[in-house]
Amino acid sequence: MAAQVQNLFLRDLGQGDGMLRDWNRLTPREQQVLDLIGKGKTTKEIATILKLSTGTVGNHRKSICRKWDVHSTAELVYRAGLGKK
Repeated sequence: MAAQVQNLFLRDLGQGDGMLRDWNRLTPREQQVLDLIGKGKTTKEIATILKLSTGTVGNHRKSICRKWDVHSTAELVYRAGLGKK
């Protein structure tokens, strides 16, 4: 797992423009969900904060993962915390 995260970090170094492009591909609601994921919030906490069902938050997470070609929660959390805007 640590090697996976390290590889992600190395891949993303110097790709700030790419990260911004990825961020801009998300809907405003997906951006809100991702921001909260990056702050360490759980799906249930995000649902409460945004007044959504946990299923809807899960659908937003899936959509983000699909758009960003992310295949694990660890990678999603990592990418969420990289500096989105």
